[in-house]
Amino acid sequence: MKPIAEEDNGAGGNLLISFYAKNRIIDGMEDGFIVKIVS
Repeated sequence: MKPIAEEDNGAGGNLLISFYAKNRIIDGMEDGFIVKIVS
């Protein structure tokens, strides 16, 4: 594995922000889910 450049990481994050702002994956109470965290 190789780390990616800081600029590329920031650009990828900006793309994800834009995607999630336009394409709501969870939209409403019927789409909710429960996450169980165990240690």
